[in-house]
Amino acid sequence: MNNKFYQLESQKQMDIINAGIEYFARFEYKKASTEDIAKSAGISNRLKLNGKVELYDIMMKF
Repeated sequence: MNNKFYQLESQKQMDIINAGIEYFARFEYKKASTEDIAKSAGISNRLKLNGKVELYDIMMKF
């Protein structure tokens, strides 16, 4: 699990989760890009997301 995600302020966490929901809904899991999700949330992809599996797991907890 990416501890950097949990070190972010709660609003930024929600921005990431909301962007993930939007992209997974629009492009389905296979075609959704973590790079696009990160860009939409206003974060650096490499700093905060370790892939779709981890993002999906985080989203399921919320």
